[in-house]
Amino acid sequence: MRTFGQSVGKRPDPKNQTDFLDVVEKFSKVGYWHIDLQTEVVFFSDEVCQAHGLPPHYRPSSIRECTEWYHPDDRAFVRDTVWSASENAEPFSFEARLLTVGKQIRWVAVNGEVRLDDAGQPASLIGTLKDISDERAMHVRLGRALRDAKSASRLKDVFLANMNHELRTPLNAIIGFSQVIKMLEQQGKVDQTVGGYATDIEGAGAHLLSLIEDIFSLAQLEVGTDVCTTEPIEVGVLLDDLRSLTKAEARDSGHSVVFDGADMALAQLNADREKIVKILVYLVSNAIKSSPSGSTVRVTARQGRCGRLLLKVIDNGPGIPEDLHDTLFERFERMEPSDSSLEGVGVGLAIARDVVSSMGGEIGVDSVMGEGATFWMAFPLSEHLERSIAV
Repeated sequence: MRTFGQSVGKRPDPKNQTDFLDVVEKFSKVGYWHIDLQTEVVFFSDEVCQAHGLPPHYRPSSIRECTEWYHPDDRAFVRDTVWSASENAEPFSFEARLLTVGKQIRWVAVNGEVRLDDAGQPASLIGTLKDISDERAMHVRLGRALRDAKSASRLKDVFLANMNHELRTPLNAIIGFSQVIKMLEQQGKVDQTVGGYATDIEGAGAHLLSLIEDIFSLAQLEVGTDVCTTEPIEVGVLLDDLRSLTKAEARDSGHSVVFDGADMALAQLNADREKIVKILVYLVSNAIKSSPSGSTVRVTARQGRCGRLLLKVIDNGPGIPEDLHDTLFERFERMEPSDSSLEGVGVGLAIARDVVSSMGGEIGVDSVMGEGATFWMAFPLSEHLERSIAV
């Protein structure tokens, strides 16, 4: 019967310890070794022997033989590392190349420590050895793949820069000449049929230019070259910019855009002015396209929950199904490919999400089918903004 203080079992004898290490070695593929510094008797486990290409139970004749198994370029490093650890009684570890019996090169990871005798002098070295050739080969392949990827990325950047110029130049010429033809029509120098063709050409060219701008904007975001520069912006100034930039499209399409943000006019948010205005113009333009002619698109600025500035663009369109609210902000996602009212390649909202996120904000959509859609952006309120609201 066991009592407190009574020893349970026996301390494992050396043979049992060796059996245990053999089991650990079998499953972990980590070999173990022992070197007596006084007699230079060396013990290699079977896994260590296998890494060297030696038969099981091989016993090196000396410490010198152990170091000679290493690649000539690594021998001095291995020898200095081990002897320095021995003199200072410190643990050590290194990675080096072994030359096997068959003259193959294998990378190994070695860990060891020094055992002292009763007089405090180094008596032996014990440690582990693991063949890491496969890991090193994988690292080499990954490094090569990374270099190739960086090279491909640089080539892509050059290609995009060149294609950006090559595509924009002829498109600008097409749009420009179509506008000239329309002017000639107004002057009576060409008939209305030709003028109508010019209008179609200008619209198609502008649409294609918009697609190109979306694609290149997405490419810039992916390579990290489109950096946002934030600055304090008054909400009133932001809404004035938006009003002037959307007035023509609203008028030409028979819509009206109403701005409701007088209470927040003096409030400020930290954002990239050019980019946030561009996103708001994009959202208002989408709201105009999805709303029936003669309807009103509303743009509001409010103080939201948790101390945030909430900007909303509200349309009177058909609405967006709830299961599309999240995927709508993914790249190349659109509501219905067959819906001709939805222009673009489906990257505009993805770009908006990435840009807004880089400025510390959020973007999302709330919608019920048949009741229109509300696209919103939320930004943290600054101290200046909070004081402005209080005033």
